[in-house]
Amino acid sequence: YAQLFLYPWGHTREEPEHLEYYNRVGAAYVEAIKQTTGKTYLSHRIVEIHQQKYPGKWYDVSGSSIDWVYKTFGVVDSYGIELRDQGEEDFDLSTDQILPTGQESFAGLIAILDIISED
Repeated sequence: YAQLFLYPWGHTREEPEHLEYYNRVGAAYVEAIKQTTGKTYLSHRIVEIHQQKYPGKWYDVSGSSIDWVYKTFGVVDSYGIELRDQGEEDFDLSTDQILPTGQESFAGLIAILDIISED
């Protein structure tokens, strides 16, 4: 949970080759959610997001399956998504949050697919 859209890299502060593309995809995902439910998600590289959102509570990521798939197989569209909420309910999200979480996630996915189909 944390309302995040994450992309490479997590294991290094080096910028990925496709950073501009990732910024565009992330912005589309975040905006689709905002338009659907009004919720605010953040979009960043994995290595940056936790320090910015939760200073002092998180540590550098040693890498992730997102990094591995991107580097090993060249899969550019390799993302991580952390759904609602922002820590109020931890992993025990209220049942009344399930449908809107699904709706916003679907809208975000459609936004990602629209960009993929353009390129």
